Amino acid sequence: MHYPSGEPVTVPRHVDVGGVTPLLTTATVMPVRRVEALVPVLTVLVVVALRSARLRSVLDRAIDRLPEGPAPAARQRATWTVVAETHPRGGGAPRRVTVAGHDIYGITAVTTVHAAALMAAEGYDRVGGLAPAQAYDARAFLAALVPHGVTVAGV
Repeated sequence: MHYPSGEPVTVPRHVDVGGVTPLLTTATVMPVRRVEALVPVLTVLVVVALRSARLRSVLDRAIDRLPEGPAPAARQRATWTVVAETHPRGGGAPRRVTVAGHDIYGITAVTTVHAAALMAAEGYDRVGGLAPAQAYDARAFLAALVPHGVTVAGV
């Protein structure tokens, strides 16, 4: 399913593409297989509900009662995969890279700290709003994630 993300804005800054379409598996937002097919319908219902101040208030209260995040064991069991595929203009073989791991919360912390350390390093001279691949060497950045359980294929 389509979802809003930053890639349609950031990728064209450093790759000559006609467009970027971010997709998300329905299992990502609805891990219960029996109701996974309902995600598109439920998404529409949630959007409509959020337009109502009364229903939004009820949803806000319900969300406030939820825990801050999953338990550590659940975080380790949860897997994530990001696939980027290019289709060159004018033909040519498509290229694909796959990055996968466990614990999206933990790897988010690792990537944030690593990015901050790179930007704070002596000699870092890039400024302004940058796509990640403009701010850092993509291969080196991904390689730094491998010790944290991330796998990278196709680079």
